[in-house]
Amino acid sequence: MSRYLEWRDRIPNSSWQWIYGMLATVGLRPHEAFNCTFLDALTLQVHQQTKTGSRITRAIQPEWVELWNLTQIDRPEITKVS
Repeated sequence: MSRYLEWRDRIPNSSWQWIYGMLATVGLRPHEAFNCTFLDALTLQVHQQTKTGSRITRAIQPEWVELWNLTQIDRPEITKVS
């Protein structure tokens, strides 16, 4: 698991570090990181507007939630292309 820790720190932008952390820690699909809310520190609700629908998921690596401060949501500002 240490390779995941190492690669995250190579990402220069903190918002994209947050996205990486969410994908690695909770097992989100990339688009889901923009459409989720925390129910508690280890549980997320992925909202229906995603292409795969609504679901609840829990941290696969719970210690990374605190290590990377993932409950402080820091999504990158992006422009959606339609």
